[in-house]
Amino acid sequence: MFASIFIHELYSCPNYRYGYNPPRKFPISDQLCRLFRLSYSVIPPILTYPLPKMVYYRSIYNFFANNGYVVMKIGQWLATRSDLLPIGLCKVLSTLHSEAPVHPFADTLKILEDEMYDTSLFHFVNHSPIGSGSVAQVYKVILNDEPRNFSPFFQRFFLNFIQIFVPTRMGSTDIRLEATKKRMARIKKSGNRTFAIKVIHPNTIRDVYLDCQIITNIASIIGRIPAFSCLNVNEQALHFQNEIFKQIDLTEEERNMKVMRHLIHYDENVLVAEPITATKNVLIMEYLEGYPITSHFLSTQNEAEKNYCIRTAGVFQRSVKNLSDKLSKISLSGGNNAVSGPLQQEKFSLATTALSFFVKSLFYNRFIHTDLHPGNVAISKSNKLIIYDLGLTKLLSDVEYTNFVDLFCSLFIERNGLVVGDLLVERLACNKGVDKKEFRVEINELISHYFEQVYNIKECENMNEKYALTKEYAFKAVRLFNKYNVKIDYKYNHLFLTAFCFDGILRQLQPDGAFYNDLSRLLWKFGPTTYLLRRYILSKKL
Repeated sequence: MFASIFIHELYSCPNYRYGYNPPRKFPISDQLCRLFRLSYSVIPPILTYPLPKMVYYRSIYNFFANNGYVVMKIGQWLATRSDLLPIGLCKVLSTLHSEAPVHPFADTLKILEDEMYDTSLFHFVNHSPIGSGSVAQVYKVILNDEPRNFSPFFQRFFLNFIQIFVPTRMGSTDIRLEATKKRMARIKKSGNRTFAIKVIHPNTIRDVYLDCQIITNIASIIGRIPAFSCLNVNEQALHFQNEIFKQIDLTEEERNMKVMRHLIHYDENVLVAEPITATKNVLIMEYLEGYPITSHFLSTQNEAEKNYCIRTAGVFQRSVKNLSDKLSKISLSGGNNAVSGPLQQEKFSLATTALSFFVKSLFYNRFIHTDLHPGNVAISKSNKLIIYDLGLTKLLSDVEYTNFVDLFCSLFIERNGLVVGDLLVERLACNKGVDKKEFRVEINELISHYFEQVYNIKECENMNEKYALTKEYAFKAVRLFNKYNVKIDYKYNHLFLTAFCFDGILRQLQPDGAFYNDLSRLLWKFGPTTYLLRRYILSKKL
């Protein structure tokens, strides 16, 4: 009776050791040319600073959009923080999430042919992509009923012709042809007629290798500055490089999608597209249509206000002046809930769903999407959350998960700064020489003062005050780490950055942060419940 519940698609545990060839060492001349181009690109934003804001913001956008993957990724992260940057600048930079610069359609066809895809199978709805990011762009295609029959013949003839003159490919050609046949068979048997094809941008791999080599060299210089000693810059740069290499291989994204689909199989409020087939440069997947979070709610709210004004004018036959006075009184008295009340409820529901997904991924599944910006999160027509672009993920190992849970519970549940100090020093090998006694005393005072001030803020007040207080104490903690030369574990970089960007997405839905009121319930539901119960029982016995 319950056998079907335990039948699921088998998959291997994600393993992030890669078979990439070591990146070639670029000469110093190439690195200097790249740095010179970046320095030259900074000049327009500096010169346009006194000009009107939109001109200044557009020059900043051009800097992030036209300088490669790494710079564009930084722009995507900054666009989520409307609480740190001007709202107008965040709106301009937010186009990097799904409307980044695109490559020509001819390059797309060439990449598909190089990967041995039979393009006659697909009808491109539009030669312009439906979305473009820092690594790749996506097209909507429909499966053709009658593909051209001569295409495989010429493909086979061309490859046999190459074998005559290029002996090194004789062993791999037939293997590639068989792999192509299997991929095409999976596409036809998938049962779908509409697909999304993700194609990597040309020259992305070379640009990423060059930028990573520059970052590594700069990190070695910054690591010698005492003020940045606690950040462990060298190891963080190497970790960042390894994470980037994952995203430029679309076969890794295919595997991540399969894993995530299995983990959210019973979650009816979250959707992930089904991957059909993939190579290193091309990914074919199920087409899931969605609307970006911010644009969806903005258009919905504008339409609601428009309908309200029309309805008010039609029923009461007010003059334009009286109507404007009425609307101003409504907005000043808080009566705007009559217009946007259901919309605010929908925003709150979606924010809670997104927060539940993140907490469950972190504490229950231990498998986190580490590139959650607004371009990778959308809303379906049925108001479900759609997750795109799983190229960057993080699987917490047993040791990493144990360390994270111990630190999280000691900090936010027990609020014991002494235990936090012990964990920060003892769980990381490079911190063995730290003066633990003095460090744990000062970190305990810092944590105690933080929670005292947080509790002094009334619950009815805006939660942005608590958020500002948290940022202030975070900088104090960094200064304390520098004082005692305590290193921060680089393995959690993407985890913290994801939480940073995801918090920005949720605050775009609800700036007051009211969705965090549901966090304690989600932690007891999906969090380390066994750990919490064990600590509670031990505390009662003592």
